[in-house]
Amino acid sequence: MSSGSPVESVRRAFALLEELNRQRINSIQHLHEATALPKSTIVRLLETLRLLGYVANDPRQGGYQVTSGVRTLSSGFHGDPQVRGGSLLGDRIHPPAQASDRRCRVRSRRHGRAILDNA
Repeated sequence: MSSGSPVESVRRAFALLEELNRQRINSIQHLHEATALPKSTIVRLLETLRLLGYVANDPRQGGYQVTSGVRTLSSGFHGDPQVRGGSLLGDRIHPPAQASDRRCRVRSRRHGRAILDNA
């Protein structure tokens, strides 16, 4: 069954997840500005994603963040996707950098990010 257009609620949920995944903490205002979704929609989607275990609200840091539950969304990925068309967010997605054969080691970790040194 191919209707040619996505289910709008699913498109919105994935657009929100894509934006949540771009930075550590996201306010509702930031998500509204980045996705152009109505704030009421964002609040409902965030609550649904929270109940499903994909998003957590951290009032101390002032926003929402993805949880480790989002990793389960890629557990079945075993190769390059067969992309047809563009991203949900269009030209805001950039291709990955080229792989490098340079070796490096993890020096330390800060705020969930690894700091690398040349090996």
